Amino acid sequence: MITILDHPNLYKFSFTALSLKVKETIFLAQKLKNEDLSLEDLSPKDLSDPRGVTSKRKFQELVRRLNQLSEEELDLLAYGNQEAQKQVCLLAFARYYRFFYDFVTEVMLDKILVFDYELTDRDINSFVSRKSIDHHELESLAETTRKKVIQVLWKVLEQSELINSVIERKIIPPFLDEKLEKLLMRSNPNDLKIFLYTAQKIKSL
Repeated sequence: MITILDHPNLYKFSFTALSLKVKETIFLAQKLKNEDLSLEDLSPKDLSDPRGVTSKRKFQELVRRLNQLSEEELDLLAYGNQEAQKQVCLLAFARYYRFFYDFVTEVMLDKILVFDYELTDRDINSFVSRKSIDHHELESLAETTRKKVIQVLWKVLEQSELINSVIERKIIPPFLDEKLEKLLMRSNPNDLKIFLYTAQKIKSL
């Protein structure tokens, strides 16, 4: 049985163990839906590689991400088109890892409001410095871990296609799947900011 206990206000950096993992997340969602299972019914064995080995830690991270989704969002993750599936993976990732959510919705969204589409090291360093005031868990990170956090953040932004590459880091506002857009408008419009929707755009929907 998987027990999911997390402090909602703390930044969690366990995403350094794995990035977006779209294929694996979709597989678990499809297993949930096709076999009418709950998250507690899943097992690390469900993700075993050809050698029969999988990481319990990585499995638990994926389960925690899936736990962020509604049943309708899980349906879209399991059965939607490829683009929708990737976007729901990003949604689950951003909801669970508030550090990532805040960077996208505060730094990236603010930049595109002034037509600045390039992310820099200064952007992330300034964000980390500012957030360290209220999030002491950031200050307690070892320097190597902090570097890994930033490295994986860039990687996830690239995998989710919110930036063009980890090298150039040009912001690309996505074309959100229509079904997902409608789901979020009904349930939590603020989460549209994960996909770089401005407040004005959300208000106009």
